[in-house]
Amino acid sequence: MGRCMGYFEAARGLRQGDHMSPLLFLLGMEYLSRLLKKAGSKEEFKYFQRCKDLNLNHLCFVDDVILFCHRDFRSIYCMLQALKLFSCSSGLESSPSKSAIYCCGMEERETQRVVDISGFCKKETPFKYLGIPICAKRISSKECEVLVEKMTARIRVWSSSNISYAGRAVLINSVLVGLFVAKS
Repeated sequence: MGRCMGYFEAARGLRQGDHMSPLLFLLGMEYLSRLLKKAGSKEEFKYFQRCKDLNLNHLCFVDDVILFCHRDFRSIYCMLQALKLFSCSSGLESSPSKSAIYCCGMEERETQRVVDISGFCKKETPFKYLGIPICAKRISSKECEVLVEKMTARIRVWSSSNISYAGRAVLINSVLVGLFVAKS
């Protein structure tokens, strides 16, 4: 029978490539996601206008996280508190050099206040995420020209190949979908 034997000290953690690493990463991201959802349920939190119906305040893809909310300091502060709690409890921290704040429609004084408490730098919109321009307003066709050019260039190469029509259709579909997933 097993019994409690007390605390044991770990000599080393998981190494890169360990089979447990992806599972632990997913558990950590699930915890972060729950903290951000809880921040969104606070009374003082306001969702971004287009995300209110979905109660959506964050998106995660692999090891990237995008947080978004209304442009008021209280909502932003709720999100930053959730990040701080995640950092304190997990030991993981956001990298200020790889993180940015995008403030659309905020007064400069409020924007500077957010930058000061977050430690992140302020950048301008639109920015690209997974190759797609992101901004608070509708994306213009001019901003999507780069994606259209990439798709057209790849299709032209295939049209000169000796691939059947059905094979070409499958290839085009898979690569075009891959363009949206691959980071530019």
